[in-house]
Amino acid sequence: MSLVKPFLALFFTSIALFSYVDNDLDGVDDKDDLCPNTSFSELVDENGCPQNNTHSINNLGSLTLQVNNSWQFDTNTTFDNYGFSLYYAYADWSFSLANAQQSTLDNNNQTSQARGDLYVDMGYNFKHEKLQSRVTMGTKIAIANESIGTGEDDYYTALSLNYLAHDNLAIFSNFTYTFVGDTPTINYQNSFAYGLGIVYLPTEHWYSSLSFNQADSIYTNGIPYQSFSWYNSYTIKHDYFIGVNYSYGLDELSFDHSLTLSLGATFE
Repeated sequence: MSLVKPFLALFFTSIALFSYVDNDLDGVDDKDDLCPNTSFSELVDENGCPQNNTHSINNLGSLTLQVNNSWQFDTNTTFDNYGFSLYYAYADWSFSLANAQQSTLDNNNQTSQARGDLYVDMGYNFKHEKLQSRVTMGTKIAIANESIGTGEDDYYTALSLNYLAHDNLAIFSNFTYTFVGDTPTINYQNSFAYGLGIVYLPTEHWYSSLSFNQADSIYTNGIPYQSFSWYNSYTIKHDYFIGVNYSYGLDELSFDHSLTLSLGATFE
């Protein structure tokens, strides 16, 4: 089996684990937001808490655990990826860890299992009125099975921008550049990826976003991977949330369809 499809399955699953979510649209990513249910009219500090609230001053930050299951499929093969992520946020800093495992079912009903790579990163948030940005640096630690990974470590840097255009409407973008590690026999290309989208908050607990995503191929002369994504998140309680993401592939190599279900909890 070609390495491209399995690599894409775990790549986009890992990216989904780091996706930007801001349920209360206060300009602070939920994994960094120590007061996740502030109203639209409240002015918040860099931790997402009302400016007259001492909640964010006296604690040791927040820890968010998220687990997910993702299905990517086309006419020939189905990939079933299950993963986890951990986020720790304190003040303007954030640290994250993510991994995904893969199960493959081909059109001959043959099943195989594979371990994915480990992603570790560190980010810092900047905020100016209605605009929030985050700069992230991280690495992919190559622990994946040879059948789905390059076998070499990667290093990446990312910039995320979020602009609050209205009380319940925001515009976001993210840009990632990855320095891809070469093997003794293959020289991979460095990769640039970006996403552009809008966020709408139908209710206080329901977050919905629509985005276009593109990522360069790491293979010489490879075509870019493109997709449209529709993401929804719903807050069950103050500290628990569920998420659903659907993606439709736009190029001949991307999966025709991808569906991801996630469940998360935040501990403060």
